[in-house]
Amino acid sequence: MKKFYVYYFVSLLFIVVLGCQKSVDEQIVGKWKVSEYNIANIDELAEIMTQKMGYPEDMQAQFKETIEADYKKTFDQAEMNFTDSTMNVGSENYTWKYDKENSKFIFTSVDENESFLNVKELKDNVLIADWVFPNSDQEIIISLVLEKE
Repeated sequence: MKKFYVYYFVSLLFIVVLGCQKSVDEQIVGKWKVSEYNIANIDELAEIMTQKMGYPEDMQAQFKETIEADYKKTFDQAEMNFTDSTMNVGSENYTWKYDKENSKFIFTSVDENESFLNVKELKDNVLIADWVFPNSDQEIIISLVLEKE
């Protein structure tokens, strides 16, 4: 009889724990503040920009500084606001959906461009991910740590 009660209690606890977990769609809704960011492939981007524009190689450092400054303006003090179907960062608006199989959010901008937020870790108040912007020359990868407000 004791085994029955132990089995019953463990089963009930398991059901309660599973029932209390939020889906990713539910967890993501809200305001997220960018606490850390890093442009993962900035050296490659600077090299491609230098080559594409026909500038000498010694201009790569300047392009790197320009890229860093542009993203600093975007992500310093930035908030990502998620509703159940949209996300915005500043004046940029996106629709989103979650690809559970690949653990990534797919963002579609107003002009139909897609970007991807590859989730590395999602807890109640912290999201660690890579935001990938496909580009004809070189994709841009920004590693982010977001904290929910």
